[in-house]
Amino acid sequence: MFEATKDRELVANFEEVAVFQYDIENDEVIITGFADEFFQDIVIPNEIKGYPVTGINNMAFYSKGIKSVNLPETLINVGAYAFGSNALTEATIPNGAGKACNGKY
Repeated sequence: MFEATKDRELVANFEEVAVFQYDIENDEVIITGFADEFFQDIVIPNEIKGYPVTGINNMAFYSKGIKSVNLPETLINVGAYAFGSNALTEATIPNGAGKACNGKY
């Protein structure tokens, strides 16, 4: 059995692991794809390194086996076929991102 004394605190520090490849252009992030491995359920954050995520490149996640995606409120543009040829069963699209996503799945 593991016990900690009252005056000790357990602290864990984790490095942020890049899940997405991206470019920073004009102080905005454009997602270009996955960094290393593929995920079936993805959540694209509002910010990366303090910059808003405003775009997803053409074919960024084409045919990657994605089942669900949660898009950020900061999203302005989604490239052609960004999520094409996936098995999407759920997509969370914030109100402001609706036009950006029209026909991109």
